[in-house]
Amino acid sequence: MRLVPRAYVVAVAAILAAAAGCRKGAPTPEQAFQRLERAVAAGDAAGFYECLDNATKSSIDSAYQDQRLQRTIIQAKFPEAEAGPALAKLDAAAADDAKQFFARVAKERKIVEGYRRRLGSVSGPINHKLDGQGAEWLARSDGMPFRFVKSSGGSWGFAELAVEWSLERDRSSHAVKTVRDNAALYQKAGP
Repeated sequence: MRLVPRAYVVAVAAILAAAAGCRKGAPTPEQAFQRLERAVAAGDAAGFYECLDNATKSSIDSAYQDQRLQRTIIQAKFPEAEAGPALAKLDAAAADDAKQFFARVAKERKIVEGYRRRLGSVSGPINHKLDGQGAEWLARSDGMPFRFVKSSGGSWGFAELAVEWSLERDRSSHAVKTVRDNAALYQKAGP
């Protein structure tokens, strides 16, 4: 049996810890802003998702789960003629997870591209403007500001989509009831 040198094990552990830290969110508003800049400049919707605040991600996840549930009910209970059009409206929910779901919706709605004109030069100093406790607006001197909030865990995330996705979460939740009601009607009507 070959033993692995201790230095190698420590180095691998450090790399894994650093990679895990990247997924947890930015520890400073500046880092959060820079991550968002990179994602927007690259048109990277999945990277953009990683920059979002926890409340927005939670709303996205809830909307995703509700739309997945709608798809399941439609596939199981709707007549074939009705299922096709209903499923077409829920195409993004066929994604494997909430991040992919967001990426599909963002592409469809051109969410990431909508922020590109606000970036400015993507270089130079970052300007800050406090917006209460745990919230800041950040921008380059030639760009428009972006709002970031600090989560209870201490990481910073982009917060401007929180209201939009809260409404999306609510619409998806109400749609589950509608889909269930329609499924019951189709079952009652028979073939």
